Parts: sequence; structure tokens; C-alpha cells
Amino acid sequence: MTSMAPTDRVVERPFLQAETCPTTGRPCVRVPSAWLWEVVEHLSYDRVAVHYRNEGDVFVVCFEHTDAVTTQQILNDWARPVPDPGRNW
Repeated sequence: MTSMAPTDRVVERPFLQAETCPTTGRPCVRVPSAWLWEVVEHLSYDRVAVHYRNEGDVFVVCFEHTDAVTTQQILNDWARPVPDPGRNW
């Protein structure tokens, strides 16, 4: 069994740029598939309403009740490096 002690490693997350959805006019972002669940988890902690759809290698995440500036702030907050919790298995 490995130690639960914190490590000096950090998880580097990609910068995500908010865009305007051409059909709804709402903010959206293209999230690489490998990062979708981490983004959705972060948004759920902040109770941000979104819907998303798969477009191959990316998911398009559309924000339902936030403006473009707030959406980008949320994405910037998510993209900050965080301590790697490591694995206990």
C-alpha cells in the first residue's frame, strides 16, 4: 500500500477558452475528452448549470446561466495547477 502523504507533484490542466455558441449565443467551451469529467466535477461544486455534447475528440460544454466573463473566470479557476492527490492503490 502506498502512503497517503501529499506529494510535490501538481496536475497541470489545459487552458480552456470560452467561445460564443453560434446557435444559442450562450458561452461554451471545447473540452478535450480526457478532461471532461474533471471540468464537470468542478462545475458541479459551484452549481453551474451546463449541458454538453460529444463531437469526437472534444465535448462542447454550454453554460446556461452565466455570461462570457463569468464563464471565463470559472474556466481560469479550474485551469490553475492543483496538488496531485496521488493514488492509494
